[in-house]
Amino acid sequence: RTFQAGMPLKEGFLDPGFAISGRFDATTDGYALGILTLELLTGLPAHDPSKEEPLLVERCDDVLFDGAEVSTISDQKANWPTPVAEKISKIISRLVHRRMKQRITLQEACDQILALVQDSQGGIGLIR
Repeated sequence: RTFQAGMPLKEGFLDPGFAISGRFDATTDGYALGILTLELLTGLPAHDPSKEEPLLVERCDDVLFDGAEVSTISDQKANWPTPVAEKISKIISRLVHRRMKQRITLQEACDQILALVQDSQGGIGLIR
């Protein structure tokens, strides 16, 4: 599938691979889900032109790709349990990975999120 003129594009949600080639695939929508989920995790907008690095994914680079503590980006008001925030950040990192071959599809991400939600045993799930 390729880009059609007039398609709405929201800054910060646009898959860089799509921006370069104009083509989208099974991971393109997943990228947008990753950014949306990153907004939920951090409580911050996907794009903030007042920042030196306006894209949220770039500002969270250390956590998503370099192993920094997820508590440095998670929204403290949301009171994310650390194990859940860590699992969510791993899903996000696979959705927005720089290398498209390393990305998971939208379906794979939804399956992983559903499993996380359903895993209420052992205190790691979202439903208590």
